Amino acid sequence: MPETEQGYLLKVREAVSGRLLSTSKPWKAPELTEEQTESPSLRLTVPRISLITGGEYFAVWAYGKKSKNQLDNAKEVISAAFYPVDASGDIAPSGTTDAEMPGEDSAPDLSVFPGARGLLVRPLYENATLVSPDDKVTQDISKVKLGGKFSDLDLNNAFPGPDGLVTNGKLEHGGSASGGFGVDGGWHSTEVTPPGVDAVLKGEAARTGPWETPNGRINSAAGNHLIAGWYTTSGDPISAVHDLATGKPQATASCESVGTPYDLRIPERADQYDTPPAVSPNGDYLIKDGSVFDLKKGKGHCVGEGKDAKEITLISVGDDGTAYGLTDRTALRGTCPSPSRPRPGSQSHCRWRPRPRTPLPRMPACSSPTAVSTYA
Repeated sequence: MPETEQGYLLKVREAVSGRLLSTSKPWKAPELTEEQTESPSLRLTVPRISLITGGEYFAVWAYGKKSKNQLDNAKEVISAAFYPVDASGDIAPSGTTDAEMPGEDSAPDLSVFPGARGLLVRPLYENATLVSPDDKVTQDISKVKLGGKFSDLDLNNAFPGPDGLVTNGKLEHGGSASGGFGVDGGWHSTEVTPPGVDAVLKGEAARTGPWETPNGRINSAAGNHLIAGWYTTSGDPISAVHDLATGKPQATASCESVGTPYDLRIPERADQYDTPPAVSPNGDYLIKDGSVFDLKKGKGHCVGEGKDAKEITLISVGDDGTAYGLTDRTALRGTCPSPSRPRPGSQSHCRWRPRPRTPLPRMPACSSPTAVSTYA
């Protein structure tokens, strides 16, 4: 997404050939705040690109300050422009919106969650705002109804789904993969448990006595998919990919996944915590942390496991299941043409070839099943 004197340009290319499909008209990002200017290495200072599923838009959004006119003081905003994925030629945004942010929050205190109906902007100390491609802004979102009970919107994971906001329930007992999740007023995690998983966790506390809580917890999302952690009947954690619209499990892996931050910090380096999940351009594979999920076959595999194995952070995955990632701050290229067929006696489906200090291939900023948006 190059910057010109007139603004930023979104370039969309065909996923297979790299052929340029469309170029946006220049889009003006908001001005940098004083906080961004003083600490550019710690605050988001350039636009980000997110895929809005359902209507299939690329959302270009940025944090900064804007004023309505020269007589008004500038206010901190999230500015967004939405571009149809299937557009061609020179394109203008189908919608542009500015969502004002509370004055007491700063960039690191804001999280932005992309989903099926737009961008959910979640300040740390205020209610959330939903920014939609049709220029609609829905403010003061604070509560959802999960499993028949009202719950606060989760600070760390709340995604716009086709039928409402998808988020976690209250975390009380049972560990980090508990509390349950679901869509506001619709399906709940107790109805979409993966195989070998109890819908409800039960235990007993020394002071308060018996307790029970829904199993499962969302830790990230990508495209039309949620990634959740679960406790199995044996007590071991698993990771599962779920359909964003229905909650239905799509693939599982016998490994634990960590949460993904959606705030506006700039990561110091790529690691499993700061690296978001990614889907292959054709939609057949999904990677998260050190897990590769084959969504067509419903299977997932863990890489970088074993007694002497190095921790691997996967960054992207191709249409044939080849995953790319990092280990020990050294770029690696994974050779995994068939993720569904692990080698005998191995927990990993990949053979990793270290290529010290070799730059990774340029990865797309965002992708749909047919197109990718790029930063260059």
